[in-house]
Parts: sequence; C-alpha cells; structure tokens
Amino acid sequence: MLDRARLGVSPSFHIGHRYSYGDALGDSILGETRSAKLLPVATAFALGMLPTLHDASPMLPANAFHLMRTAVLGKARSGRVLGADQAITIEQAIRAMTIHRAHQLGVEKQIGSIEVEKWADLHKCRARTRVRRRPSNSTR
Repeated sequence: MLDRARLGVSPSFHIGHRYSYGDALGDSILGETRSAKLLPVATAFALGMLPTLHDASPMLPANAFHLMRTAVLGKARSGRVLGADQAITIEQAIRAMTIHRAHQLGVEKQIGSIEVEKWADLHKCRARTRVRRRPSNSTR
C-alpha cells in the first residue's frame, strides 16, 4: 500500500463488508487472519492517504452513520471484532465520509467541509448518539 500512497492514490473501502459478511469471512471464506487484513483503513490514514468509506446500495441500505460506526468499532453483525488494529477514530471516519469524498470527486473547494463559500448539507443528531471505542485488545 506504501507504493500507492506515494502515487497519491485515494482508496475507498467497502466497509459494509466487515459488518454484513465479517462472520462468514472470518469463519470459513478467508479465515480470521486474512479477514482481519481485508480493509486496511487505519493503515491508509497512517500512510497519509485520503481514504473514504462506501457501501453497495441498494444491495445494502445507504447509511453513512452505520458505515462510520463499523469503521470505528470494527464489528461484524454478531458483534465480533475483525481487524481491531484497523479501527479508526471518530474524527477520521467523519473525514472519510466528507472532505475525503469531496477530494476523490475533485470538488473539495466547493463541498466536503463547513467553510465560508462552500455548499453543505447538515444533519442534526440526537444528543445521546454515542460511539464507544472498545479496548484495543478486545476480540468481541
């Protein structure tokens, strides 16, 4: 991935796979070790890349907050954690869904962050909306 980072590649990760298919990937398709390496989002951030998160709608419902939650917590549908070392921070997840997406589309000067002269869609969240990080040594 380092060679791609040097080329300025901005990867997009289908993070919905971790939630929807993580258990099958870990149990029988790829195995625990290989499935943990499948979506190296934290590595992309560490290399200075501008990664984004996506899903395959309408195969899976479009839900940006669910994608961010999956990237932060790393959990499959069962609650099993896959690739704990690839979990990202809440701030990184927000960047992956906003300014990094705008960068990939080449429109970061018009959208992607809240600044004067930029277009923005804002979403009001409930005050009790929380994402709690698990301890890094946790497997579930």
